Amino acid sequence: MKINICRSTIFKLTFMVLLLVLSMVFTVQGAEPLKNQVQGKEDPGNQLQGVYYHRIEPSFYTGFAPRCQDPKGIHIHLGRGNQVRVTLVLSNEIIDSYLPDLALRYRVYDELIKESKITLTQNMSFEKFSQIISKEKILKLADEKNDMALPEYRNISLEMLEKLNPGKVFHIRLDFDRRIQEWSTGLPPFLTRKPS
Repeated sequence: MKINICRSTIFKLTFMVLLLVLSMVFTVQGAEPLKNQVQGKEDPGNQLQGVYYHRIEPSFYTGFAPRCQDPKGIHIHLGRGNQVRVTLVLSNEIIDSYLPDLALRYRVYDELIKESKITLTQNMSFEKFSQIISKEKILKLADEKNDMALPEYRNISLEMLEKLNPGKVFHIRLDFDRRIQEWSTGLPPFLTRKPS
């Protein structure tokens, strides 16, 4: 009885090892056409469909969303169907630093590209980004920050933020006096009761 159990266990283990080796052989053979393609040897009868990138390239953000350093100001909501909504509460500091941040980001990217530290080959969105930066005179506005009164500069910065992010900036205005009156009308039934 013990011998039969050992033989069956050995047979099962041998069979599993054999299957593992065969699957590895077929996996390596399946990867050969891609390896040949990468090295420049194309086999027309064995080409894989799709677009392949054979080198890692730098990527960077060329959008116009504001930057926030305070994690308490960022709210992430995961909705139905794995939809992610990110809400950023804009403080006065974020609005005040919006234009200088954009100008700094542009200048850093521009310098890295001009000095050939970054070579653009696939993602050409920097061209659109730089066109908008020059069209809206962001560099000039950022340099004028110290020459303007803070409320005036904040208004310009907020207007530009809304212009560069259309439909994504919402002003929340609450009439606190009206809210308190609405809330206080619901209080009288509870004023005569002893709190529990």
